[in-house]
Amino acid sequence: MLAKAVARILLDQPARLDVTNLITNFDRQSPTTRRYYCAILSCLPQQTDATHQTYLKGLRDATAGVRWQAVMAVGKSGWNDAQSQSALQKMLNDPNQFVAAAAANSLARIGATNSAPVLLAKLKAMLVTTNIPLEILNEQSREITQDFRGEENHAVRVLDPDWVETRMYIRTDAADSDNRRAPLRLPPRPVNIPGHNYDLTRALIESLGNLKYTGAVDALMKLRETEYEPEATQALSKLSPDRLSAILLAQAKDKQIDSYFREQALVGLGNLGGTNAVSQLIPLLDDTTPIVYSRQIPGREWRICDRAALTIAIMLGWEEKRAPLFNLYMINPQRREEMMNRVREWAKQQTR
Repeated sequence: MLAKAVARILLDQPARLDVTNLITNFDRQSPTTRRYYCAILSCLPQQTDATHQTYLKGLRDATAGVRWQAVMAVGKSGWNDAQSQSALQKMLNDPNQFVAAAAANSLARIGATNSAPVLLAKLKAMLVTTNIPLEILNEQSREITQDFRGEENHAVRVLDPDWVETRMYIRTDAADSDNRRAPLRLPPRPVNIPGHNYDLTRALIESLGNLKYTGAVDALMKLRETEYEPEATQALSKLSPDRLSAILLAQAKDKQIDSYFREQALVGLGNLGGTNAVSQLIPLLDDTTPIVYSRQIPGREWRICDRAALTIAIMLGWEEKRAPLFNLYMINPQRREEMMNRVREWAKQQTR
């Protein structure tokens, strides 16, 4: 507990750090203390070759928690050189999937664009491999997070200031939960909380998007038809927003498609933002096709024209990209009519 308290003080007062002592004694410390050293050193405003070599040493540690901390330290410190890139690329094959996922994120964080083809190759390899059992993933997660909590002076602020732990929480019932939810036709969730467990595949998709690697566009387009659709769509919004917008717009306007999936396309357009396609949504304001959900929603039924109006309002900056607003309009007919009237008035001005 004292070590954690001291670490937090040193983070707030880096001038009091004896950097040389930390680096020199790194190998003599316990795995938990080595994690603290990596975390503290990565916060220094001035990085040196000695601190860099300490991180690289941590990448070779026998303890998964230390390897994860060292990977995070390389990303946080911004070391974008050939040695760091090569080391992080090797960590993509770490036996602990969360260490490997952190390596993918750190490559994106340091802007290692030269590593993007390696990330794409790893993604393709992961897509044809057998999924790791949830019990093993749970154990791998504990190897990383076991040092975070358990005492009055929690270590989260030091070891995990970005709260990556929230993405390593393994729900052993996640698969069953997703299978139960998949057939259901439900309105957008109030907040974008993934129903799945975070894994290396999703980290690779996210990192390719953050690196803006256009060479991954075709592969990610194919993933929009899989369980990785949310992550692929999010990455494509950064890589090829115009192409993605065109696909979503065509889907939203196609009356031969199930109205539920047309609504999903409209939600995607709202998330993309921008006004390039907004005028093309005007005809949908007259589309009264009802959107059928698995459960009856309160108030008046929700239609394509309602969703189109809300999407236009979001694209024009009148509303935020939040599902709670959608829920408010569903249960408040007056609010819905006010929004619809405002959007229709705007549409009339565009057609004059």
